[in-house]
Amino acid sequence: MSDNLEKTEETGTKRSFDALLEAEQKEDEEFTWRGDPLETFSDWTIVVQKEDGGEDDEGETYHVHKCILAYGARKSLYFRKLFQNAKRYQESSSSTSHIKMHSLAAKAFPELLDFVYSEEYLEICTENAAALVFLGEYFEIQSLRLEAKDFIREFLSWDNAGSFYEQWTIFCTDDILEELVDFPFRSLTDFDVNSEFIQYTDPSFWLEVAKKRPQCPPRARSDEWSLILATNFALHEDKLDLQTFQDLTSESIMPTMDSSAALDLCEVEERLRKSPDDGDNDPPSPFQLRCARAVASTLPKRGGFRESDLFTKLKHRKAPFIWEMMAHHVDTQEDLRDKALREGNFGRLPTDEELRRWVKVYVRCHNMNLATTKHAIDVASGKFGVDMQPQRRKIKLMLAQEC
Repeated sequence: MSDNLEKTEETGTKRSFDALLEAEQKEDEEFTWRGDPLETFSDWTIVVQKEDGGEDDEGETYHVHKCILAYGARKSLYFRKLFQNAKRYQESSSSTSHIKMHSLAAKAFPELLDFVYSEEYLEICTENAAALVFLGEYFEIQSLRLEAKDFIREFLSWDNAGSFYEQWTIFCTDDILEELVDFPFRSLTDFDVNSEFIQYTDPSFWLEVAKKRPQCPPRARSDEWSLILATNFALHEDKLDLQTFQDLTSESIMPTMDSSAALDLCEVEERLRKSPDDGDNDPPSPFQLRCARAVASTLPKRGGFRESDLFTKLKHRKAPFIWEMMAHHVDTQEDLRDKALREGNFGRLPTDEELRRWVKVYVRCHNMNLATTKHAIDVASGKFGVDMQPQRRKIKLMLAQEC
């Protein structure tokens, strides 16, 4: 008899322990929108349909919980207002929200629910970041909107900016546009002229970018800006007017220009200004004078010019432009010569360091497939104001090391 009692007590104790363990496990279970709505006690349904899905698209159905959507740090003010004013909305009678949105946003909707239901870090990628910004704004989930926006700012690059721009044209959210407008001047030093971002955007977008540009930027950034404009205008000249052109290329925004971009922009401005009364000998416009000075500042002193891209482009310029360019080039060379005389560098043999520095510049400015040692010596003699023939061996060696 006593043995049976002991077995019963042991069995009862084990069952009580199992029941307690099962109860604790249930207490540890988190709310989820992924489970069976009967088991998770879902009290609201969201049906998301794609705007471009057609009449046969029944959408995706999500079984959710009002207390999760409308309460807590990651709550949706959209649903909070809906639940607080149930009598004012027809959907309250069926406890179902039917929402239509772009397919990109519909695809990212599960990530929104995961974000609201979980305290874990949200997995954002370049494919869903713009959609999550939109969803965070639409459903008034501030933390989601800011987290997705921060992701875009951190990972925006010339490689993916074109994709983000395309998505902005879909969602039209100010947050995405703000990051796109702010991006170019944070990354001008490593921009890619072939980036889809430059190709997709039209001049009106770059006008928004220019409004944020600091006045009188460093020369390198101004030169990069001129290359961006030249590339963009070549693709979207049909969307460009003279006033927009002038706003984007004003001297306060673009004090300097890349020489190649200057010639391309010069042609665009000429077409925008085109008048039946224009003649080949009309004086250049103020912008074309700036272009002429930009080209003149990069002209090689001797040789190598005919092989350059500049020579090909200059053949299409009018005579007044060429005269202005050459006059500025001569003035620049005279200024450099006067400076050298003042500094005592002209008329004496250069040091090895000065000569090596000059050789580096010479290699960059001349076609080394055609240049000769004699040509290099002649150019060096003009540069330093002294016969460099005795330095022939040294110059030849330095040229070989640089090439």
